[in-house]
Amino acid sequence: MIIRSAALALSLLLAAPVQAQDIISIGDSIMYWNGAQSIPAQLSRELGVPVDDRSLAGSQVSTGFWNRRQGLDIRAQLGGDRPDIVVMTGGGNDLGERCGCREGCAEEVDRLLTEDGGGAFGAFLSNVVADGTQVFVLGYPDPPTGGNDFSGCVADLRALADRLDALEGVTLVPAHQAIDPGDMSYYDADRVHPSVKASSVMAKLLADAIKASR
Repeated sequence: MIIRSAALALSLLLAAPVQAQDIISIGDSIMYWNGAQSIPAQLSRELGVPVDDRSLAGSQVSTGFWNRRQGLDIRAQLGGDRPDIVVMTGGGNDLGERCGCREGCAEEVDRLLTEDGGGAFGAFLSNVVADGTQVFVLGYPDPPTGGNDFSGCVADLRALADRLDALEGVTLVPAHQAIDPGDMSYYDADRVHPSVKASSVMAKLLADAIKASR
């Protein structure tokens, strides 16, 4: 009887939704896209807890004063809040704006995040995780077959992802492993943003990573 009760308790614990005081989503249009079917909205349903989505299309990790005032600086989206969990995207628009995904993007990667964890992105994440927040960074899917405006940044975004993955307190969730670039059902008509199907897949990846971290 005792063994059976313990097994029942364990099964209920494993089946229970993730319990967190706060989950905040920040980032750019990959996170923001699809409205009520966006990644944060679907993540909330996957986990059974609220997700405070602050992401905005066009956001960058590091941007100017006026864009910051409009919520387009990803660091400012979080501000001084330190929730239990942050889920985020970031870096794609920084490269797209500053090097056009052509030449010089390796230097832009270094400005965002150096190999030893420095740079604007590194300083931000170091500050966030120092207060006990778990950070889950969603990596970017690859462009669809035939390419898009970010095709020239693939290698640089992978390099950025590798550096993010090495940071203490940060979990990289690699979307490119789950999104087939040859299947256009994963992409919006603009060939850059995710379809609802892709947002669902990426939300599930984040949910699984968060559950695995318990």
